Amino acid sequence: MNARDRAGDERAHDALALRLDPRRVTIVLLLFLLILLLLDLLVAFGHLTLGRPWTAVSMLFDMDREGNVPTLFNVLLFLFASLLFHYRSRSEKGPARWPWSLMAFIMLFLGVDEGSQIHERFMLCTLRILGDGDLRAGGRGWLFYAWYIPYSVASLALIALLVPWFLRLSSSARRGFLLAGATYLSGAVFVEAWSGGLAEQLMLSDTDRSPPGVPCEIYQPGSCFLYGDSRFVLACALEETLEMLGVILCIRTLLGSLRSHDARILIEFASGNKTAQ
Repeated sequence: MNARDRAGDERAHDALALRLDPRRVTIVLLLFLLILLLLDLLVAFGHLTLGRPWTAVSMLFDMDREGNVPTLFNVLLFLFASLLFHYRSRSEKGPARWPWSLMAFIMLFLGVDEGSQIHERFMLCTLRILGDGDLRAGGRGWLFYAWYIPYSVASLALIALLVPWFLRLSSSARRGFLLAGATYLSGAVFVEAWSGGLAEQLMLSDTDRSPPGVPCEIYQPGSCFLYGDSRFVLACALEETLEMLGVILCIRTLLGSLRSHDARILIEFASGNKTAQ
């Protein structure tokens, strides 16, 4: 074995190649999502039917709260999708690479947004504009959760920018990304808008502001009454489920695209040995 072969062999031992099966990864992620959904519905059942607050369990698994297990899972999904878009971009050359890199950045931003709630700031700004400075002004209906208005405009601009790239994809990739995007937007826009209309309706009604069985201390001040209404609770669960399902479908499509290009996720470990010059 010559020196070049030995060097190549050393590099091979310092690298770990991962091949992820799209079907198996999708099944595992869907199982996690199903468990989180069942735990969220269990929390809602305890609040609305049994009159039991289950404060600790609610803090951990209520899908409409932030900084808990569903939020962590959602953030990790976005980061995983961002990583896969990045690796997919490395299998392209020249101008064909930037759309994949752009999508990697978008997924990274959405993951950071999910964890830090950047869109909540957009909601307050947009509500002030729509409500003429009065956050409690009625009549907005489905525009009550107004953060999705600037995000929808940005999404339309992104779609227009990526149409040529999308049309160059294989038919299976187009179908996969289309289904993933439609699923995600169904939750993030349409179900979110519906729950916003419910929230405004409940806010302007004579609903009990401290419903029995709901641990009001774990929710945002002034919003506890929303979680005493089964329609709002189910709308929130549906919204979060569709969003995470959309990202999982995106991950499945990315893994399929990587496999079709015989691409691998290669993790290299730096060797402490230095080659003599």
